[in-house]
Formats: sequence, C-alpha cells, structure tokens
Amino acid sequence: MKKLSIIVPCFNEEESIPYFYDEVKKVTKNMDIKLELIFVDDGSRDKTLEVIKSKTDDKEVKYISFSRNFGKEAAMYAGLSMASGDYVTIMDVDLQDPPSLLPEMVRLIEEEGYDCVATKSTSRNGYSFLRKTFTKWFYDIIGKMSKTEMVPGARDYRLMTRQMVEAVLSMKEYNRYSKGLFSFVGFKTKWIEFENKERVAGTTKWNFWKLFSYALDGIVGFSTAPLTMAAFIGVLFSIGDKEYFAPLSSPKPKHQIMKNNIDFFKIDNGTLGVINFNNMIPVYKDNYDVITLNKHNLSKGRKEYQTLLKKQLLWLNKNSDIVRKKSIILYNAYISGALYKNIYERCCNFPLLEVKCDEYNKEKVLI
Repeated sequence: MKKLSIIVPCFNEEESIPYFYDEVKKVTKNMDIKLELIFVDDGSRDKTLEVIKSKTDDKEVKYISFSRNFGKEAAMYAGLSMASGDYVTIMDVDLQDPPSLLPEMVRLIEEEGYDCVATKSTSRNGYSFLRKTFTKWFYDIIGKMSKTEMVPGARDYRLMTRQMVEAVLSMKEYNRYSKGLFSFVGFKTKWIEFENKERVAGTTKWNFWKLFSYALDGIVGFSTAPLTMAAFIGVLFSIGDKEYFAPLSSPKPKHQIMKNNIDFFKIDNGTLGVINFNNMIPVYKDNYDVITLNKHNLSKGRKEYQTLLKKQLLWLNKNSDIVRKKSIILYNAYISGALYKNIYERCCNFPLLEVKCDEYNKEKVLI
C-alpha cells in the first residue's frame, strides 16, 4: 500500500487544527492509502502546539516544533525533509486547500503518469483587498522578469511523487521560494482548479510586509532582473519624522518627451532616467543599506552602467533640495485629497504604508 504524507505548516492556528484533522481523516479513510500527517508548528504563541500534541494518540500524526517563527518556507522544507511517503503534499490548515481533491490527485498520478498534481484557485475569495492586489502585482512582475513559469493563482497545495520531492530537497536555496522551485525542477505536472473559500477559523497571518518580503524572495530567486535592479537603489529623504525611499528608473526614449508631473520627475530632462514619487515608500534605517560610490565599488559591472550611476549621483546631489520638495508636495497633496483621481490611484497609500512599516518593525523587535 502506498503512503501519503501531508505536511501542514501552522502558525497560531489552534482554532483551525481540529477542523482540518477531522476533514482529512474523513477523506482519507475512503482511500486505499496509508496516511502520514505532519504538523509543523512555526513558533506559535497560542495553543497550537498543545492542540497538535492532543492528536498524537493517532499514530498517523507526527509533528515538528520550531523554537520561533521562521516562516512558512522553513516549515515546508522541514516537513518535506521529514516526510517518508511515496506521495507528498503540502496543505494549509485553514481548509482553503480542500482535502476533497486528494483522491483525484492520487488517481492522476497513478493512472495518468504525472509526477505532480498542482492546484490553482480560480478566485481569491477569503483574501483581503491588500493580498488580492499584491498577488496580482507579483504575478504581473514575475511573469515579465522570470524564465521559470509562474502560474497565476498557484497554491503550495500539490501532490508530488517521491522522485520530485527529492529533487526539490536537493535545491539548497537559502531564501526558498517553493512555488518557483516546484516549477524549476521540471517534472510532468497536471494543474487542477478550485474555487477559493473563506478560512474555516482564525485569521490570516499575512500582512503587507510579509507578502512584500515573500514576493521579493520569488523575484530574486527566479529572475535575473534583480542583478540590474539592485544597483538602481533610489533616493532617500525625510518627510516629517519618516524616512522615505523613491525608486529610480533607468532612462527610456519616452522619458525625454514626457512632461514632469507631481508624481514623476525627470533626471536631467529624462536623459538619466526618472524618479517615480508615486511609488515612494517609508523605510526604517535597518531596512536599507547606504552605499558609497567610489572607484573601488564602481570597478565591477558594465561600463555603461557605471557611467549612468555616476551621472545620476552627481545630478541628484546638485538637485537634492528640488527632489525633496517635490516629494513633500506629492505627499501633502495625497494626504489632503488634492490630487486628481488618476494620480491618486497610481500612488502608494502613504498613511497605510507608514502604519504597516511601524507594525513590521515592532514585529521584528518581538521576534
């Protein structure tokens, strides 16, 4: 009889675990398969570990407990490393990944020769507006940057053969992005769709900065664009008691014919690129590195890029007061509601980002 390992990352999920356990047992009891249920407690602060331990009278239940919150990727990797099944899957404990799909997923592997049966949601019901928006942005960006296929709506919920699991584990990435790794290893995959549902209990643990960090791991891990992007650092300035970062864009032909706007400022009339004030974000000092450009650290890389950096730096130093004033004008206009609708809608929500930035840094202190 084949063995099915189910990996279940958990962070503060005391309410969801009983529902998940009952539903999985109900589905798998009608399957001709041996079950291994692996809960991974990712440093929960509630009674998650206690609830998991209460299920260990069931010999099919195993668990791993982290000393602190390392994140979902670490939990998935630990679970994959522990799993001994012929087939292995990863599921969210909130039942947004329906266990009812398991029989069909096993059938597709056994009867149709797939190495992986992956799932994607056809809707984002149960997601916050922030998560829906950020998810859309991520797939738009990664689709343009990466040569590795990233399927919109893809879930971590997928059934894999032992062969594929070993291939994924062999990828010794430091900052893991499993959706990218699953695609990168290249096994024959069947996609099935389902309608996303509300969580069965509890609240989501994803906030803006966790989603942002997770998206960066995906972009950095599965595209070459960051090799270029990383050097186009941007500019830092103060607005009130906050530090803000505004990204620089490299020069494009259209920049020279575009007009400066309240949210868009040309560097040397566009010949050296632009500053996108609409995309400026608040940052803390430990969220960025200040790099001094000199002959030593400009000696590496493409010559034309070195030249562009030098020219941008010189221009920005000469016009620093103008840059800062324009950023404050946009910020104040956004706060006061004085912007035209089309400009307002393409700007970041500065007050919300300041709140989330503060929350993120408080979380870092607690961890």
